[in-house]
Amino acid sequence: MLELDNSLRVVRGWSWWCFRWQLLRGGKDIAVVRDQEGVLRHKRCYAPAMIREAIRQHKDNVQQGRMLKDDHKRRASRIHAADGRTYIVKEYRNPLWPGCFSRDQQGWLGSNRLVGSAECFAWQRNADLTAAYLLFQDAGDGDLYMAHDLTLPVNEAVPLYRQAGQMLAGLHRQGIYHADTKPSNFVFSTSASGHHRLTVIDCDDIRVNICLSRQRRLKNLAQFIGCLWCLTEMPQRIAMARAFLQGYCALSRGTGSPSWLCPADQLKLAAACHKLYPEHWEENQRLLQKVFAPEEMQSS
Repeated sequence: MLELDNSLRVVRGWSWWCFRWQLLRGGKDIAVVRDQEGVLRHKRCYAPAMIREAIRQHKDNVQQGRMLKDDHKRRASRIHAADGRTYIVKEYRNPLWPGCFSRDQQGWLGSNRLVGSAECFAWQRNADLTAAYLLFQDAGDGDLYMAHDLTLPVNEAVPLYRQAGQMLAGLHRQGIYHADTKPSNFVFSTSASGHHRLTVIDCDDIRVNICLSRQRRLKNLAQFIGCLWCLTEMPQRIAMARAFLQGYCALSRGTGSPSWLCPADQLKLAAACHKLYPEHWEENQRLLQKVFAPEEMQSS
């Protein structure tokens, strides 16, 4: 079963500028600690000692190769805190950009501005600028980038992909652009009773617009659908792509969007997939042809 209570919204207007000031300068709910290690900004309900211990555990994980993500820009690992909960530490390597352009600052601000995404509790930037760290809520150990095969039964996976489409449509209806909506950034947890909860992560680039352009909407759709080549079986790709698009289009009704993508948008979506993932163009082209086949659209 799927919990559908995870709605997304952004803090706007004067409320956001006041909250942003707190996040950067400190205030009622945010503390700023400056010492020889660097600058630590954190929510006051989390002690600096606990945050530093989480970073130490992350460094141990890096040395032992126990990482969730590892590339030339970022590393992430899961740590176990003394309070019995697990957290995610995300490390930014060599954060040399000034604050307003740095991914670590954007991640700290974006994750706190987008309410309903994985909550960020702390941000530390080392004094020597060798690394910066964010401490996140652990939103789960599953995600929608299911390499090779579905990790859930189809009847459980389809609602998750449909909700991902609904979540993206909800962002777009509010004029919110999340710059990286690939399947791996939709993470889910499973409770003891078998309920799945879906959460969006990686909010390093969140933009709020009065009216979100159709080009950006289609780019977000392409970022997600263009990664479904990770599933080996074409029937699974078709089912998950249809579920995602059905969820998106159903929630987009009433905002000038059709119940299904029009032919012109289908062509633009294909072009966006080609631009984003040229190495998988043939696979994505076959997928989109199947998804937008007349009989598939009639059944939607």
